Amino acid sequence: MVVEKAGQRANVLASVRADLREQLRQRVDASALAAPPRTERRLRVREEALAILRASGAILPQRELARVVNEISDEVVGFGPIEFLLKDPDVTEVT
Repeated sequence: MVVEKAGQRANVLASVRADLREQLRQRVDASALAAPPRTERRLRVREEALAILRASGAILPQRELARVVNEISDEVVGFGPIEFLLKDPDVTEVT
């Protein structure tokens, strides 16, 4: 039963992530993100992602919310799933 709940939660998170990604593509002007510094771009994307999630009524635990928003902002502004490796000072090479 716990496995079933974990699987359902993973499906819900995947759906929220996919919907959020699509809505960000529609709402965020990529050319407008080219000029500002990286930290400002990331902040704009996170704010927009949170606004979209609030408007959709998605209720996620704080930890999951932060993870989803960070993953999506890494995709939009950074290098997606390898972004965390690039930020890690102990990682010297990503191949």
